[in-house]
Amino acid sequence: MPLRKFRYLRRMEFTSHTRFTLASAFMGCWLISCTPTERVFDNTTGSSSSGSGGAGGSGDVGGAGGVGGAPAEPCPTETHLCAVPAPEGWSAPSAIVNGVPAPDCPAQYPTLAFDSHDDVAGAPATCGCSCGTPDVTCGDLVVFYRQSCGQPIGPDVASGPPNTCLIATPKQNAATAIFNEVGVCPPIPDTLLEPPTFQSSHRSCTADKVDAVCENGLTCTPQVFPPFQLCVTRDGDLPCPPGYPERALHFKGTADSRGCTECTCGSAKGARCESSLQAYADELCGTPVINGTLTSGNEWNDSPCIGSFSNYIYTTPKLIEPGSCLPSLVDPMGTIDLAEPVTFCCAKN
Repeated sequence: MPLRKFRYLRRMEFTSHTRFTLASAFMGCWLISCTPTERVFDNTTGSSSSGSGGAGGSGDVGGAGGVGGAPAEPCPTETHLCAVPAPEGWSAPSAIVNGVPAPDCPAQYPTLAFDSHDDVAGAPATCGCSCGTPDVTCGDLVVFYRQSCGQPIGPDVASGPPNTCLIATPKQNAATAIFNEVGVCPPIPDTLLEPPTFQSSHRSCTADKVDAVCENGLTCTPQVFPPFQLCVTRDGDLPCPPGYPERALHFKGTADSRGCTECTCGSAKGARCESSLQAYADELCGTPVINGTLTSGNEWNDSPCIGSFSNYIYTTPKLIEPGSCLPSLVDPMGTIDLAEPVTFCCAKN
């Protein structure tokens, strides 16, 4: 190729390349200068915004400090210890002591949580049964007809209600009257239960919350001294959580079914009612032949005998003696047992 033509081509190549490069540079410069981000965060105008952001950050830090307050003090090891925290559902570490009677809670753990036991005994119930005053109704008048006031011929219920002119049958006979009393006594049971006794006792005492911290996630709690142990507890029969390997099962309740068999009362005996009786010779009960008082409960030969009459009127009977009822025999029954198990898990001494 001639040298001249070669130079021409090289010049064209250079010119095209240069134009492309310049155009690209110009376009890039235009894009950068027109981007909103570049304009908002311009070095000249953005300093004020950056300063405001910094002030806001300082305000947040200051607020956190104000809310949190002063940091908690480290656990005072001269009076406290760092213990494994109790898992969810378990009591906070407590002071536990065994003994009968159980000693008082120590000053470091002043609040009594509960007492529990391993055994229980209870004497059988002392049982009694008596009957109250019977509620007696006098019932019907029963007439014993008698031949000339001699031996009774037989009983017969009165032929009508009280305060009414009634016909006597047979008319020629005399009569003695009693009443058919009916009474019921209310039963009065008497049950005495002696309090249960225990040969063992396990007392659980708790401490106030300690405002101090331990390292490694441990919890700060007052020291315990013999005979007390540091333990956690939970209702039920459960395996022990980590950190508290010494396990025991005790019971903080009792199931007491002690009592007595049913107290009942028999029918009333010895109740007596009384009524006045007027005997008449006419069917209209005009003029009484004899006035008498008939009291229930008498033997026929101890009662007044009213001579032969054809009609009679008796008054509404009234109760003069309520009588009494015999109570049933009652016996003790039932037992007392331990209830409400609690799992105790203690740290090794």
